[in-house]
Amino acid sequence: MKTIGIAAVSAEGAAACYKTIVRLAAEKLGPNMHPEVILDNPPFATILAAQNKGDWHAVGTLLADVINRMADAGAMVAVIPANSAHFAYDEIAQKSKIPVISIVEATVNECVERDYKKVAVLGVGLTMSGKLYDESLRKRGVASIELNEAQQKRLNDIIYSELVNGKVVDSSLKEMLGMLEGLKQKGVDAVLLACTELPMAITTDNAPLPFIDTTYLLAQEVIDASLS
Repeated sequence: MKTIGIAAVSAEGAAACYKTIVRLAAEKLGPNMHPEVILDNPPFATILAAQNKGDWHAVGTLLADVINRMADAGAMVAVIPANSAHFAYDEIAQKSKIPVISIVEATVNECVERDYKKVAVLGVGLTMSGKLYDESLRKRGVASIELNEAQQKRLNDIIYSELVNGKVVDSSLKEMLGMLEGLKQKGVDAVLLACTELPMAITTDNAPLPFIDTTYLLAQEVIDASLS
């Protein structure tokens, strides 16, 4: 098994990815068995400051350095459990000493596998307004539907003020599910939970339409890479 490196951005997103890796690996390998995992977590504030400036070169350099530290410690394949950081993916992959699995590529492949034709991308403001997924989806024949500007802002606020801090507020959850219901009325096949914290709140028990959990997919992909 290849040692897995997790380049953490937010603590909640990284923790969700780590726990999912351990759980899914045990299903394949047997109770309490999983590949070795190395996790490196620079201060979230540092990454967030660069993202808010649109300085993807700084984000890419920082996370590539994180991955290379993990590579020096023995990691052989890496993931970044944060969607917005993937605006810097090309630079990270170029500078990294080891393969880095793309959350965008894994998610778009899953859309095609499920034969989705129209999806909505939910995440932080940058992920939505910057259209992180749009080009990759379009190339594979999948249309992307957007929340309106006010909804994007509200979802961004919920993620950064609540979910990133491990909080699921009932009133905010009701708002988010209302957004999903509106997307359902627009004929969306599914939503992409393109923020690693969103599955804390949106689940199979409450979602009014199908969704793709990008954190789950990333964990699944890196386990497959580790075992290959």
